[in-house]
Amino acid sequence: MNRTRPNSFNHEKASARIVWRDGPFRMECMDAGHGMRLTVFRNDSVVAQERVASAEVAWRRSAEICQQLSRRAVGERGSA
Repeated sequence: MNRTRPNSFNHEKASARIVWRDGPFRMECMDAGHGMRLTVFRNDSVVAQERVASAEVAWRRSAEICQQLSRRAVGERGSA
């Protein structure tokens, strides 16, 4: 007896999602077709979002964004 299984192989590219933390920030990098979408959260609120070329670029860009947001928060506390 011959048994056949439906082909479960999907020809579409698998989606990737990378999540990491830097102090009070949580970053998510997700596959977005051509490139990736970097989203930076603080207390579950989106504070920055942009398209990047790769996960490596997302890592560098997230470090820059977190530094800028941290400096801004320190400046706001200092002027209060």
